[in-house]
Amino acid sequence: MQSEDWVILENNVIEQNTCISDESEASGGGLSIWCNAIIIGNSITHNTCRGFNQSTASAAGIFCGTDPSWEYDATVILKNNDISFNLARSEANTAMYGGAFLQHTTALVQGNYFAENRIISGFFSGGTAGLDCGFPGREYGFGEYFFQEHQ
Repeated sequence: MQSEDWVILENNVIEQNTCISDESEASGGGLSIWCNAIIIGNSITHNTCRGFNQSTASAAGIFCGTDPSWEYDATVILKNNDISFNLARSEANTAMYGGAFLQHTTALVQGNYFAENRIISGFFSGGTAGLDCGFPGREYGFGEYFFQEHQ
């Protein structure tokens, strides 16, 4: 089953946004999309997710996908974007996915530039700094992307 809802973002500047939580999770600092998405030619930079107390921090640049318990996955086209200098930081828990996290999706990831995305975990170990594809859907296609200097 597939969602029929779509978000289309093309040629935007999404920068210097902050998502903060002190109870559960700070996620999707730049973008948080819970349906099908076409994300092309955007600059998604300098966004931050901050988790205080026991809160986690994740997907500072982009979160896109669905919950694995839902009956459908999302289709994501992530193409020709600059996803750089994003930070996921948790003071006392886990920080994950500095650049982008695609969850429960069928995705095409092509021609993107990922650089200088970071995670800082307070207590538990952290996760991926650049791009992570978790709970994959039916298929992924990757090509012509560049990763540089992630921490």
